[in-house]
Amino acid sequence: TTLFFDAGAGIVVQQGGRLLAEGTENERIRMTNTPGSSARWQGIEFRDSLEDSRLCYVDMEYGDGQGESIRIDRSQVLIDNVTWAGTDETILELDHPSLIVRNSVFPGIDSGETVHGEHIEGNEYLIFEGNIFGVNTSNDDVMDFLGADWPGPIVQVLNNIFLGGGDDGLDFDGTDAYIEGNLFTNFHLNTSRTTTCSAIATGKPQSGGSNRSEITVVRNVFFDLDHAVLLKEDCFMNAQNNVFVGITEAAIQLNEVGGTGVSGPGKGAYLDGNIF
Repeated sequence: TTLFFDAGAGIVVQQGGRLLAEGTENERIRMTNTPGSSARWQGIEFRDSLEDSRLCYVDMEYGDGQGESIRIDRSQVLIDNVTWAGTDETILELDHPSLIVRNSVFPGIDSGETVHGEHIEGNEYLIFEGNIFGVNTSNDDVMDFLGADWPGPIVQVLNNIFLGGGDDGLDFDGTDAYIEGNLFTNFHLNTSRTTTCSAIATGKPQSGGSNRSEITVVRNVFFDLDHAVLLKEDCFMNAQNNVFVGITEAAIQLNEVGGTGVSGPGKGAYLDGNIF
């Protein structure tokens, strides 16, 4: 089926409600603007809904009128085999999500981070698996997340393809994460800001606080990058069985030389079975 939305219209799922939009491989659901209109519709917002909402085999077009295509605030959602088109804005804006995103194709955008969010704790979760992320030309990160602390839930990034950008691929400040089986390629600095460009960047929260990042990085391929990993501000990495090739500056930088507001180097890294 196809759903047409007028300008200013969208879907809001509130506490106690759920959204089931479940197509199939050969019978997808299309959400787009009204024919003949160039206006943006508001997209989808989940507010305080811990019911089982699902978006499966869905194609969203021109749905970023709220500033992003999908906003998830303290809600539970499965996104599976979804695409986005006709947007240059952030795709996912997250606050305390319980979210799985898999088998989906994120477009290249030129405004903001492709995925931006903060905080998982308690029974919340954030898992990205088997997705493709297009080139972000906004000079912002592809995925920027703040706030996941072991032994609570941590961010999981599994078997995705990241096609590049002018800033970082994953920017995890104050965020513990498990990163396995991904391809990171074509991340080269393309901004006048005083910073560096890495496939994975870590640090402490810019707003202050002592929560550093600790990441586990396993079986990833890093190819054609300025840097593969940035470990600053007491952050630590466990890295096993990764491949680093075509790195133009440093595969692992333990301090962001020339970065602004950096409060010191990383704590270190444990490296086992990697190929440089």
